Amino acid sequence: MYQVSVCLAPDWDGEKIRELSVELRADIPARKGEPLFFVNLVTIFKPFTELAEPVSLEGDGERIPLSMREEEKPPVKMGVYVPETDSGGWTLCYRLKLAPGGRNPVFDLGYERGGMNGAGMTFMPAFYTEDTIAYTLSWDLSALPGEAIGVWSYGQGTVRREGDDGTLMETFYAAGLLDCVRLGNFGYYWFANDRILENAVATARIFGYESRFFGDGGEPYTIFVRHTDGDEIRAGGTALTRSYMYLYRDNEQLDPVWLKFLFAHEMVHNWVHLKDDPFGTCTWYVEGMAEYYSAVLPLRMGIVTGEELADQLNKRAADYYENPKRHAANAECGAGLMADKELTRVPYGRGFFYLTHADSRIRQATGGERCLDDVMLALKERFREDNSLQNEAWFEEYGRYVGRDEALAEYESFRDGGLVVPAVDCFEGAVTVRKERGTVRETGEACDIWKFYHLCG
Repeated sequence: MYQVSVCLAPDWDGEKIRELSVELRADIPARKGEPLFFVNLVTIFKPFTELAEPVSLEGDGERIPLSMREEEKPPVKMGVYVPETDSGGWTLCYRLKLAPGGRNPVFDLGYERGGMNGAGMTFMPAFYTEDTIAYTLSWDLSALPGEAIGVWSYGQGTVRREGDDGTLMETFYAAGLLDCVRLGNFGYYWFANDRILENAVATARIFGYESRFFGDGGEPYTIFVRHTDGDEIRAGGTALTRSYMYLYRDNEQLDPVWLKFLFAHEMVHNWVHLKDDPFGTCTWYVEGMAEYYSAVLPLRMGIVTGEELADQLNKRAADYYENPKRHAANAECGAGLMADKELTRVPYGRGFFYLTHADSRIRQATGGERCLDDVMLALKERFREDNSLQNEAWFEEYGRYVGRDEALAEYESFRDGGLVVPAVDCFEGAVTVRKERGTVRETGEACDIWKFYHLCG
């Protein structure tokens, strides 16, 4: 097992962090002419954080010359670093000049009043090794006010963690005058805004409930909050390994009900997976399951009302049924991920409303003794043993109740753009649904839309 130690040293200008020094020590062998590590020069449209001082590598007490070549692996452009001499151990140093925190997706590292936050995607390296790495991440906060703290996705302060070659890149970081709610292995961090406290407490409750439901192994989970002046139409954020970063604006209401559904969705991604490669292959399942359980579990918990649920379902229905791209095939939606907002929305609604239908089919086939939970949990265990599973595993597990051929035919229909009709069995009698007439965004043409109504009592 290799050892990698990282120390992050932020600089303070009186109200925020404008520069960050990175020192990384590793015993991964450096071989002349062989790739040692890479950084993401561009992640989707987010560039690598500006260097205030260039990258330097030292080993055996001497500077190691480095060459860098660019490689394309859409949606990422990589800078691959190659040493020109051998070394058994080495130290990598560089200094970053931060810009204001940017808009979604939160792959950048940026500052705001009170400190900095962001993702390792655009300032941390990943390594060329298949071996497990023992990471130690620490903070040098000597230049910050005494009450400042540093947080990684895996914990606050100095953290030791085993991971893979991309662990530093695929996680979030924050430092400065952070407020927080911590409960067991859950943490929620933000910069000075009293309105956030209520949601932080509610989200800690949701995480505890979901952890028990999905059989979590007690791993840390952390939420970070970024204030942005960006032009996002709707609040949202970005999920990385065991963590999520949420963005909000000053002129945007921090709706406590909507945030319950949002964070319930994002935390489901810790446990529910099929391999979505290339994008679009299983996005319907990955995002559809997160949408499904973000509606069902808060209702089961009793932290949302039937009226609040119906309102949320109608927003999701409008996103899907009135979407001008609602008939796009799964592959087209995957190709347009992040680049086209309407194509990006389709798999969420398509997967969600299809899964309500699948839940209803399972209940009918088993006289109410089984539901979608049973299929999801079976797939969760199978994926834990084999992370290459894709749609075939769904046909097998769901097919146990409705027949594999039937499961395949349903999938092929919505895969190619067929419209999905929702069901309400999974909502425990809280809502009903009716088909009505709606209006397609952009085109103005009439369309069918299914609307949800709360059933009092």
